[in-house]
Amino acid sequence: MRLLKSIDGGEFSLTEDLHDNIPPYAILSHTWGADTEEVTFRDLTDGTGKDRASYDKIRFCEKQARRDGIQHFWVDTCCIDKANNSELAEAIASMFRWYQKAAICYVYLSDVSTNCYNQVDSSVQSWHSAFRKSRWFTRGWTLQELIAPQSVVFFCSNSNRLGDKKSLERLLHEITGIAVSALQGTTLSTFRVEERMSWAENRETKKAEDKAYSLLGIFDISMPVVYGEGEEKARRRLREEVYKDAKKRCRDEVSEAAFNPTKRLKTSRDQPSSVPSPTTKQSLIDQLYFTKIDERLISLTAAQGKTCRWFLTKPEYISWHDVTQQPDHGGFLWIVGNPGTGKSTLMKLLFDEARLDAKSDASKITLSFFFLARGTVEEKSTTGLYRSLLHQLFEKAEDLRESLEWMTADSARVIQRNGWHEEALKETLTHTIRKLGSRLLTIFIDALDECDDNQAKGMVSFFEELCDRAREAQVLLQICFSSRHYPTIFIQKCVKVTLEDEIGHTEDIQQYIKSKLKLGKPKQAEPLRSEILEKSSGIFLWVVLVLNILISEYPDSFVSIKKMRERLKKIPPKLTDLFEMILTRDGEKLERLQLCLKWILFATRPIKPQELYFAIQLGLDKSCSGCWDQEDVDLDQMKTYVRSSSKGLAEVTRNKASEVQFIHESVRGFLFGKYEGQWSGVSGNFVGHCHETLRDCCLAQLKASISQDVDIPDPLPQASKAAQLRETINLKFPFLEYSILNVLHHANSAQHNAIEQANFLAEFPLQQWKFLNNALEKFQIRRYNDPVSMLYILAEKNLADLIRIHSQRESCFDVENGRYGPPIFAALATSSSEAVRVLFNIQAQIQPPMSPLHDLCKQYCQDKEKWAILGRDFTFSRKRSVFSTICARDCGYSQSDAPVMGC
Repeated sequence: MRLLKSIDGGEFSLTEDLHDNIPPYAILSHTWGADTEEVTFRDLTDGTGKDRASYDKIRFCEKQARRDGIQHFWVDTCCIDKANNSELAEAIASMFRWYQKAAICYVYLSDVSTNCYNQVDSSVQSWHSAFRKSRWFTRGWTLQELIAPQSVVFFCSNSNRLGDKKSLERLLHEITGIAVSALQGTTLSTFRVEERMSWAENRETKKAEDKAYSLLGIFDISMPVVYGEGEEKARRRLREEVYKDAKKRCRDEVSEAAFNPTKRLKTSRDQPSSVPSPTTKQSLIDQLYFTKIDERLISLTAAQGKTCRWFLTKPEYISWHDVTQQPDHGGFLWIVGNPGTGKSTLMKLLFDEARLDAKSDASKITLSFFFLARGTVEEKSTTGLYRSLLHQLFEKAEDLRESLEWMTADSARVIQRNGWHEEALKETLTHTIRKLGSRLLTIFIDALDECDDNQAKGMVSFFEELCDRAREAQVLLQICFSSRHYPTIFIQKCVKVTLEDEIGHTEDIQQYIKSKLKLGKPKQAEPLRSEILEKSSGIFLWVVLVLNILISEYPDSFVSIKKMRERLKKIPPKLTDLFEMILTRDGEKLERLQLCLKWILFATRPIKPQELYFAIQLGLDKSCSGCWDQEDVDLDQMKTYVRSSSKGLAEVTRNKASEVQFIHESVRGFLFGKYEGQWSGVSGNFVGHCHETLRDCCLAQLKASISQDVDIPDPLPQASKAAQLRETINLKFPFLEYSILNVLHHANSAQHNAIEQANFLAEFPLQQWKFLNNALEKFQIRRYNDPVSMLYILAEKNLADLIRIHSQRESCFDVENGRYGPPIFAALATSSSEAVRVLFNIQAQIQPPMSPLHDLCKQYCQDKEKWAILGRDFTFSRKRSVFSTICARDCGYSQSDAPVMGC
């Protein structure tokens, strides 16, 4: 692959043919003129062709790449030696990959102009008509040039920016018929062959064979390029290669009809607009997914040995599984129990068993959802529940996707644009259940108490109605809930099991005690085991904690059992009292304990053991550097440190994420309850003081000298070339990245809770913070240039409470050196709604009542829809004033094509 490299004076030169270590490059997409008009590889090597009009496209690409901080770029007309047949064939085979790996793709539309604006009707739609009709959308090769790159930006003939693939997503879909999800980067193999062929149906190529060759990347296949074979033969070879590559797909999908427009069945664009097209359905299904959709289930510890298996033979469980008895129990099984009884562990086992049973039986479908109070919004809400259930359903039974046809094409587009809302999810689930036919659907939903009370009650009512409708449609539906004894939920018909009252549960605890408490005197040990069992009141977590205490205090198996029984008498029977005893029993290392618990409670995200280790070290000793010497302390020792620092109330998850969490959600509830003032060491304003403590730990890491352990060059290398540097920093200083990203967030939370942060802001080491932030930033464009103020950073990060007390808070319209210009644009572009509201409120108060800015700020304060005028891809142009940019965007202009207005 040859590239063009920018040199001084706006000139450029060809590189040698690169095979390895290809630098970041921009790539041009355009439409060709006559062959004699285009600048070729020979022209560049001979130094000719500069007088041709097409040379302007190359100059444009070089100039735009340089603006974006990219030194290399690629243009197909002149970077391929088309006189060399083997090079041409290699280029055609590699084309999709070259566009896919480009840092950015510039689409140059020679037939779209934004020069002629109607000053009366200055709507952005004035260029849409020409955009829709552009020749670029009719060419064969431009299909992959639109789909392959992650970042695609459109420019008109006078080099003004029109938008990018994201901002023009809806318009591009309407023009091309390409699924929105495909434009967003969904793997192309998920789309049917027929559908992908339909995207190219009305496109033309100069050479007939290119109609087939231009689709090689779309189908991810390779085949020899044989110009002269004709379109029909090239298409036939393409079809054969697609079939070979699609061993697991049905042959009908790659039939002759898919490759012959005259024989093809109607495509999604031919279908009535009353129902969503297949591509729209796929997009809706993609939007159901969320990142931590199965996180809780994966992180749960499985039942030990044969524990919990007694439930599988319990009459109530068998009755619930018996569909003939559904009139008696309504299809519901409800498992209730006190905190710490092991409900989630049991639910995991029941789900795993049901899933295993369904694996060999296509007539059974098993779904689950485990609520998590400390998780993301999706993990602890009924909206997340419905999204997860539908996503699982559509994954397990693709025919059920037809249930999305209950909505109109227009309403589907609203969901595509705004995301799923609860009522649409419930309606979709209802229609999906009706289409199950003879299949049995079993749903396990754990920890209703970790969801909002009102949401949980509403969800139970909905599922009762859903079971009624399922019976009407003669569909088999079974639902198993688990929860604490609260919130108070009423189910009209159900099989209810109280876990702590079950003999099988008691026997599980008994077996657990016996396996853990191994003593040398069996006869004398039995009364001790019985006393532990009786005192536990069926709370499995209590037993686990008490055994840990006894085993740690009496590690020798031949110790006096009498002493152990005396120690047991001093341990309180209630779980909350036990938590309190654990926290205060020895009075040792209380400061370390408090720091540990505060971090687990108030970190902005779940933290890893190595992060927590150094956070505590820096909290205890501000002179600590935070440098990890792995020969001194390894990761396993740090995990042990987490357990000891929390006195056994925290653990490290065993999943891939390996994050610190409380051993049970009841610990968090306890700490937020009556005991918070005692262990936190502060009276009142518990949350605010805790965030200030976390802020100080982050600040200590920020101020620590790291230059002795990591050599960070100044100036920094380009972000794209600093991957090794970032890896070294994160390995040596595990807590540094968290500190940089969150020190201001913790200060903002402290201020929000009335802990004054003015002195902190005044003394904050901004230059050091920017330097370290830039060193860790993966993307060059997101680095902060100098000068960039604290106000700009606070605005971009949505730290409204710190903005309110910042000494320069009235300067939000001052243009700075950041990519967004003034702080107000940084807030708008990043959708930092709280910062936007505060900044506009401040300006509305200080601007003269008769000034244009005063009126504008008042409008923006009252109309939140106006806040969407800028996106993350926005870059401020210093050729235009702040006021004119706002006015232009408000009227619908893109930045580059708006008429200049005075301020």
